[in-house]
Amino acid sequence: MTAAGQAEVTGTLAIGMALARLRHRRIDWWEPLGLFVVTIIEVTAKMVVPQPLPPRELSRSVPLAPFLTLPLRGAFPSGHVTRFAYLSGLFGVIPLWVRVGFLAVAIATRVYLAEHWPSDTLGGLLLGVGGALVAGAIATRMKRRRPGDAEGAR
Repeated sequence: MTAAGQAEVTGTLAIGMALARLRHRRIDWWEPLGLFVVTIIEVTAKMVVPQPLPPRELSRSVPLAPFLTLPLRGAFPSGHVTRFAYLSGLFGVIPLWVRVGFLAVAIATRVYLAEHWPSDTLGGLLLGVGGALVAGAIATRMKRRRPGDAEGAR
């Protein structure tokens, strides 16, 4: 679960989703790329919010690519949960209960592995879901403006 939430994994998934949507000429092809916007907000928040990380001696995780890790001192919000929540909002074909369960496991692992405090995961959840809702609202508005293209949009 930790490796799946890494920025390099979720970023690759977002680019792949955008390319697949673009290939099918969908109006909302750009929506997965909003992941990079919420990631910028997440990193900025970590630099601004003075929330310390849990003690390193409690950490149980192994980084996928330690050379790609940003040396941020802040823990708020959780990037893994932010990215999972944002992408979960785009996977409408997957039942809601599966997406919620996946998010619950992601939140639990972040706290269990002592990578984040519970408040960090809540902040990541709110940022990711909020970002997905904004992207979805923009995409819906675009589809309404161009009814000829909405046919293959979703």
